[in-house]
Amino acid sequence: MRAGSGLPDGTSRYDKDIYFAQLHAGEASVFLKYGYVIEGHAHADIMDFELFVKDEIVSRDPSNSGYGSALFREWQRKTIAHNSLMVDRRNQPNRPNGRMDRFDAQRNLCAVSADDVYPGIGFARTLRLEADRLHDAFEVRPAAGHEGVHEFDWLFHCAGAFSSALAFEPCDPPGVEDGYSLMLETARCDVDGDWEAVWTLADKRVTLRMTGEAGTVVYLFKGYEHRLDKLRWGVLVRRTGREAKYLATYSWQTEG
Repeated sequence: MRAGSGLPDGTSRYDKDIYFAQLHAGEASVFLKYGYVIEGHAHADIMDFELFVKDEIVSRDPSNSGYGSALFREWQRKTIAHNSLMVDRRNQPNRPNGRMDRFDAQRNLCAVSADDVYPGIGFARTLRLEADRLHDAFEVRPAAGHEGVHEFDWLFHCAGAFSSALAFEPCDPPGVEDGYSLMLETARCDVDGDWEAVWTLADKRVTLRMTGEAGTVVYLFKGYEHRLDKLRWGVLVRRTGREAKYLATYSWQTEG
């Protein structure tokens, strides 16, 4: 790429002033938001990421369908519509700054964190991108002195037809407010061990593999993208405890 062209050069980088990071490897890219500059128009989506593979965004931010639309108010600006995490079935209430704790452009790795996403609860996320996979470690960290057991809902949304060996059973949405009631075709599976799920697109497959933990419930659902007629399959992974750590790998195969 010619220097000064203004076009992306394929180098992983981050901007500490606006809390954005980009990782690039081969034909894959990841965009991560790890903090807020202002509260005004910010969606409740700290630690959200987008995944680009080959020639399309397979897991995208839903953006908005117009500030006056019900879809924007009740879904697109909520945590539940993003690749992030909710505590006790509540939208993320705070808009904290973030920290870049570690960045390695050669390894396409970033480790970020933010305090007080929920009162007394911080988040940390480490992403490492390879040409054919993304490694993801998402931690929920209580502040010193914070007590209590909480319910954690980890989320991932992706384009494509969904398949999995998990034995899902139809169920009601796993919550009522903050977007849960808009989840469609919901089903659940209780699973303690490692598990995986696949999203199949026209010329690629995205596979999510997650390390198991006792007491995990995986919810399958359809959610909206940027329009009412655009739906995609998502998974919500629920765990309960004082803290949590979700270990996941997303891998992909492409044709042509």
